[in-house]
Formats: sequence, C-alpha cells, structure tokens
Amino acid sequence: MRRITSTALILGLLFAFVAFGAPGAVAQTVGTADKAVDRELVSIRTNADGGISRIDLVDALSVYGDGRVRIVDRNSSVGLRNLIGFEGPAAVSGSTVTWDLDVKGSKEMLTVAQRIKPTLPVSVQPTYFMGDRLVKAAEMRGYTGEIAIEYRLANTTRRTENLEITNAAGLPTTAPIDTYVPFVAQASFELTPDVWERIDAPGASVVTDDQQIRHVTYTAILAPVVGTAAQTIRLAGRVRNFEMGETRVVFQPLLPGNADTVAEKTVDGSSLLYAGVGTIDANLGKLQEGTLQLVDGLSQLYAGIVEARSGIGDVGTSDTIVDGLNQVLDGLESLGDSKAGVPAIKAGVDELASGIEEILVGLGSTGQPGTILGGLSAIDAGLGTLAGASGLGAIKTGIDGAAAGVGQLAATLGTAPGAPGAPSASTTLSNDIQFLKNIAGSAASLCDAYAAALGQPSCTASSIGAATMTAVGDGAQQKVDGIRTCMTTGGVPGACAGTEPNGISEGLSALSAGTQSAISSIGTPASPPTTMRGGMALVLGGLQEIKAGLKSGNPNSPGVIEGLDAVADGLTQVISGIGTVGTADTLTDGASRLLSGSQDLADGVDQIAAGTSDAQSGAAQIGDGQGQLSERGTKQIQAGIGGGLQDASSALALLESMKKRAADESFVYGPPEGAEGSTTYVFRIGEISRRNFETIIKLGIGAVMLALLMTAGVAAVRRPA
Repeated sequence: MRRITSTALILGLLFAFVAFGAPGAVAQTVGTADKAVDRELVSIRTNADGGISRIDLVDALSVYGDGRVRIVDRNSSVGLRNLIGFEGPAAVSGSTVTWDLDVKGSKEMLTVAQRIKPTLPVSVQPTYFMGDRLVKAAEMRGYTGEIAIEYRLANTTRRTENLEITNAAGLPTTAPIDTYVPFVAQASFELTPDVWERIDAPGASVVTDDQQIRHVTYTAILAPVVGTAAQTIRLAGRVRNFEMGETRVVFQPLLPGNADTVAEKTVDGSSLLYAGVGTIDANLGKLQEGTLQLVDGLSQLYAGIVEARSGIGDVGTSDTIVDGLNQVLDGLESLGDSKAGVPAIKAGVDELASGIEEILVGLGSTGQPGTILGGLSAIDAGLGTLAGASGLGAIKTGIDGAAAGVGQLAATLGTAPGAPGAPSASTTLSNDIQFLKNIAGSAASLCDAYAAALGQPSCTASSIGAATMTAVGDGAQQKVDGIRTCMTTGGVPGACAGTEPNGISEGLSALSAGTQSAISSIGTPASPPTTMRGGMALVLGGLQEIKAGLKSGNPNSPGVIEGLDAVADGLTQVISGIGTVGTADTLTDGASRLLSGSQDLADGVDQIAAGTSDAQSGAAQIGDGQGQLSERGTKQIQAGIGGGLQDASSALALLESMKKRAADESFVYGPPEGAEGSTTYVFRIGEISRRNFETIIKLGIGAVMLALLMTAGVAAVRRPA
C-alpha cells in the first residue's frame, strides 16, 4: 500500500509540474533573440473513415542568443504544454504566447496545443471497396478477397483573384483566376506479407524491406498548372484476414522546381511566336503577289528557253554552244602541240630562266669589277673623288682666286677723277693718266726746246704738241675704262665684244657658284636621291633588291627564278592536264565529253521548255493555295497561339500568386515577428483492426486506474504527518 501511495504522489506532483509549470524565478533583465526558427506541425487524427477526432498543434521553436531572452510566439493557448523541460510561458493572451528563456547559444522549445473547430487547408477522404462494393472501414476487418482503398486528397484553399495577364490578342488585361496555396502530399502505407498476397499501386513507389514488408508511397502535387487541386490515389490487391495499421498523409506547402520561370519563358516565347505568325501571314500576301509575278516570269522564261535552244545550236552553226565547244576542243589540241602550244611555252620559260641566270652573273656584286654593281660602285667612288678637295673643290678654289684677282685689277685701273693727284703707289691708273694729261702742254713745250737743242724738228712739227698729248691721254683713259668695264659690268660696245650684262668678275663668281652647285649635286651616299651619289645609292640598293628578287634562294619566299621553276613545273602539269581525247581526267577528253553532253543538252532544253509550260499552270495554283493558307492556316494558327499565350500568361499569373500565398498563408499561426518558419500537416488515418475494441477497453481501464492513483496521491499529500 505504501508503494502505491508513493507512486501516486510522484505522478500527482509530475502532473502538477507539467500542468502549472515550474516555480517562478527571480526577475532578470530580458533581451531579444538574435534569431528564431518556428516549425509548426499540425497532427490531425481521424478514424479509418476520415472523421476527425482530434487536432494537435506541435510547435518546435529554436531560439538563438545569449542570456535572458523574451520571444513572443503565435500559438494556440488551448491545452498548451511544454514537452521539453518544465518552463511555462511568461504570459498568454489569446493566440499570443510570451516566453522568457535562458539561452546559451541556442535553446529548443517543443510545445503541444489543441485547436478548436479548425479550418484546414487540405483534406483526406478515405473510401473502401470489397470487390466492386463500396463499404465502411469496419466491414473490411478480417475480409479475405479483392479490395481497393482510395484516398481523395484535396487542396481547400481556393480563392478567386483578379490577376494581370496577356490576352489572346497579345494585350495586357485582368481576369478572375482561382488561386491556391500550393501543397505537395505524400501518403505512406506499410503492407505486411501475411495480409497482402498481391498489390496494385499505380503511380506509387514500392520498396520491400528485409522483413518483406512493402512500403508504398504516393506523391501528389495539389496545385493547378503543376498538378491538380484534388487527386485520388488508389491501392488495390488481394488480402487475407484483412487488417491495416495507421497510415499517414503528409502535406507541405511547396511550389516545385522552377515552374514560374518556365511559365515566364513560355509566355515570352508565345508572345514572340504570336507576333511571328502574324508576320508570316503578312508575308504570305506578299508571297502570293510574288507568285503571280512568277507566272509572268515563267512565260518570259519559256520564251528565253526557246531562244536558248537556238543558242545551243549544232557543230558548224556559228555563235552556238555546240560549235563553240567544238572550237574549244580544237584549241585544246593546239595547246597540246609541242611546237605551238603549252610545251613550247614551257621551253620558253626554261630559256627565260637561263637568261635571268645570265643577268644575275652580269649584275655581279659591288666588289666585282666588270659587273654592273661593281661598275656603279666604282662610279660612286669616282664621284666622291670628283666632289672632294682634289677635284671640283680645287677648281672652285682657283676660280674664287681668279675672281679676287680680277676685282683687284679693276680696282687698280679705277675711274678718271675730276682732280687727279700726283701718281703714287696707291693711286689708280686712271688717276695717273689724268694727271699726265693735265701736264701734256708743258711737256710739249719742253719737247720743242729739247728738239731744238738737238737740232731736230720741234715736237709740234712732229704732231707732238699739247693737243696731241691730250688726245693721247683721252685715248689711254678710254681704253683703261673699257678694260675696267669688261672686268666689272661688260656690255660696252667698242670696248668689249657683245652686250652681256656682267663682266669677267661676275662671270667668275657665277662659275664659282656653278662649281659649288655641281659639288652639291654630287652629294654623298647618305644624301637625298636628288643628288648623284644619293641617287646612285638608290640605284645600287634597287639593283641589290632586283638581284634578290630574281633569285632568293628561299623556297618560302621565292624569287623570279624560283617562280619560273614553279611555272615550268605547273606547265608540266598543264601539259598533262590538257591530255588527249580518251585520256581520262584531262581537259581535252573532258571537252570532248562536254561536246557530247551539250548535244544531249539540246534535248533536255526541249524537255525544260515543256516543263516550264506546266510550271506556269502550277504556279497559278500555288498562288491560290497561298491565299487559302493565309485564311485557313496562319490566321487560325495565330488565333490558336493567342489562346495558348493567354493560357500561358494565366498560368504564370497563377504560379506567381501561389508562390506568394505559399509564403504568406501556409501557416496555422505563423512564426514570431521577424523569424523564419514553416507548417506541415499530418493526417493520421486510424487503423482497421479486429483488436480495436480490445485496445479501447484497455485504454479505458488504464485511465480509470490513473485517476484512482492520482486521487490517492493527493490524499497522501494532505494526510497529517
């Protein structure tokens, strides 16, 4: 009795601790969590026929932080219990539950509560068949034979919304569309081999474990576009003494894969296709116009073919293809002639190559006397010597000296002064003549006296008087002036021949300048090409390039010689290619065949002419067909694509709405403010077993015993010591 009393006391205390929580703690400073994750699990218990018996809300709350943390969760307050530890909520108000928690890094909270008259977003409706007869679950207990079990899984979140779409004409508009919170359902059965002799589970995944228990799993997407809002799964087979344990159907909000991205691309593609078909239809009209023009063109083509037939002609008919090919054949035979054809050309090329070899020998090099390059190099050296100090340079120096001497001589001659001075080493010849002229009279008197003393006739008698002396002085001065003028300005009639504007001094200066110009025109090898040596350098360089171009010695960069050798080789191949009639793969034989073919062409052209006439009528029929294709084809195709575009656009709008609803409306209560969360719905379909009644009786007896124990425990606590 004492053991029973102690047990009852412990159970009573445990019940009170779980129901009312731990004793209050000392007040502490309360902060906020760094992060929270809330996962809701709604457990819906039903009987085997689908009647809901109980709904529990299990809430797993993960809180992250450090110290005393307050977190305000959204939850049901009906029957709310903490399944981990003994902490109770700090406050409960309606569906708001406040927790003050001691958190060291992270803390896990697991609570369970009940929901009163819930509205569920999904439903499960079981249906049972024995053979073809619809029955209740209880009727199937212990049955042997053919059975079928069907679960109708439904999404009950339908709501009509006005969504923006693209209509069949490719224009934006709005339309009422039924939207859903998308769910994925998974139903699982465990079928034992002692009951199930055979199973038929279309669309399910079946896995057999080591105990030969078959695990049958169905997956259904309960959402339009990617699935259907309601689906029925079916499990059938042959059973023996039928019974089945509890089955579970799990629903999770989900929009599978990238369905919205695919739908968006479909809409874009349909829009482009709609516009493209419209373009095709417009172009069909243009094509029909072109076809009608083709009919006219075929008429002209027929006339052209007839004319072409006359152009094909025959052998002997001038200006025709056949006769021309005959002449080509004759020409090819001439090309193959060794005296006048390509063989002769090859021989000429060979001779040309030999001649160029001789030219190369003649070109020689700058160090080879007797060759062109050697001679030009010697000329260049001679020009350098000519322009140097021992050549034209020395000549210019002499000319410059002569010019200076002429200038000094002209200065010595001078001009007749008005008042001549006494002759001296610094006076000019003209001054001295003028001075002598002035003293001519005295000189004549002295001459007469001197002649008389000598017993000779007087100077005057001998025409040597003062006048004569003056005339002599004037004549001498005139000649001196003429000489000076010739030296400086020239062009004095009677004194200098000719009428040149310049004298000897100017001429020598011009000759000096010309000599300098000649020196400059010779230049150096580095001078511009306008000079002799500069031009000679270009000539030498050009000849060197010509020599290199004539024969490079490099097969990758051939010169003329290598090119002529290649030409000679090519001509050898040409000679082989020309060939003769009957020699396969030769031009002559090909021309012969072409001549025969051209004669066959004449017959073919006649047939083409007949075909062109038929094509005219065919093109006319094509034009009619193109018109019908536009009316009965592309226009209707565009209308069909427009319908598809509208459907795809509606599907995209629906998917986007479902995606938003899945994020906002899939929760029962939802996570705390700013936290992450999710909700899973689990239907637990009751078992079908012959032991159900026994189990209920046992549970009832257990409950009664537990109540008695708890009563005894409370009495023991209150009993005086």
